[in-house]
Amino acid sequence: MDKIEALSGLTQSGFTGKVGFNPSAFKKERIDAIRAIIREHLRPIKNISPYYAGRSYTLKHKIEEYASRINNPILGNYITNGECIYAMYLEGYKVKHDPEGKNALFNVSKKSFDEFLELIENQTKKSDTRLSGMYKMPGQAGHDN
Repeated sequence: MDKIEALSGLTQSGFTGKVGFNPSAFKKERIDAIRAIIREHLRPIKNISPYYAGRSYTLKHKIEEYASRINNPILGNYITNGECIYAMYLEGYKVKHDPEGKNALFNVSKKSFDEFLELIENQTKKSDTRLSGMYKMPGQAGHDN
């Protein structure tokens, strides 16, 4: 299946268009930033994953959470479903349009996805620990009255 067929109907929101695919609707800098995260943290498997790990909407939210945690200046804290799908395709993942909606399914390793989730969780714990001492209520030790 060539690019036009695999991504036919892809828009920023996901598979919401009727026909065709317009790559110029996507900003290259944003797609490249998403691809870098995918390349670093996810691994393909042979077949489309039946698990949550292989769903575009799940991946979209986890990639944007990660981008937010690392203060990615290009992505900020939001990516579109379409950006996620396009980036996954460009990284060589199989793309299957979920016939029940605008999402896609991919051949993502559940193990690599779980490791990515753990990384995000650990970043959250570090961030929470670092921030917990910064904000003290009046009357708490360490607060300047």
